[in-house]
Amino acid sequence: MPYGFDQAAWDQAKAEALDVLRGRASRRYGQTISYTDFVGSLSAIRIDPHDMRLSHFLEEIVVDEHRGGRPLLTVLVVHRHGDLMPGDGFFEIADQLGFNMDDREAFWVAEFNRVTDFWRGANRP
Repeated sequence: MPYGFDQAAWDQAKAEALDVLRGRASRRYGQTISYTDFVGSLSAIRIDPHDMRLSHFLEEIVVDEHRGGRPLLTVLVVHRHGDLMPGDGFFEIADQLGFNMDDREAFWVAEFNRVTDFWRGANRP
């Protein structure tokens, strides 16, 4: 049971998340989604946007995407207010994956563009 959730529900929620994020990435101009709206789009599990388990959930998705040779899809999940960027956890995992985090904002913009280019282009599965 990952983080207190049934494994099947956890896996289904990840599939739902991928559908939501890939759909947003493939739109003409790409679209971010707030943490609140993101968790609201999941029906397989119920999780609060401030729940630490959400960090683990997003980390699994981003690591899976990276291992699959795809850009970091969770770059689209952002704060609703303030900097309107992903949270620290996104940048920490990107750093662990070997990305240069000297300028977080520049990395975020570049990765957002990589994600939207990938999911709008011919590289889609």
